[in-house]
Amino acid sequence: MITVEELTRYDDGMTVKKFTVSIPEELYEDLRREARAERTTVSSWVADAVEHQLGLRAMDEGIAEYEAEHGVLTEDELAEAKSEIDAALARSRAKSAGRRKAA
Repeated sequence: MITVEELTRYDDGMTVKKFTVSIPEELYEDLRREARAERTTVSSWVADAVEHQLGLRAMDEGIAEYEAEHGVLTEDELAEAKSEIDAALARSRAKSAGRRKAA
């Protein structure tokens, strides 16, 4: 069960929600290890993972809608999409790095 504990506002104007999440102990240890390796907080690491997962879901939905209307994507369309995704990932990584520095 996820419970919201408080609403916090950081100096950079970002509003965050604190909440409790239960996960298996082994997974938590892996999470802490990954966050430490990336020199970030567990909170930032989880926020990045959630943002990434939501982005993948939105992309899957967008592809399904496009294909329902226009048919299956061609190899050229897939190559163009890959290029756009690579650029978006680079922007996301830069944004995440900025968030980590603020944390």
